[in-house]
Amino acid sequence: MEDRPKSAILAVHESSSRMLADLTSRWMMGGTA
Repeated sequence: MEDRPKSAILAVHESSSRMLADLTSRWMMGGTA
């Protein structure tokens, strides 16, 4: 295993959490997906 730069990890984490938030808000508004 190799250490990835912190910026790369942060970018991945940010995009994934943003996607999750988008999914959650859509699910909340539309009831069931």
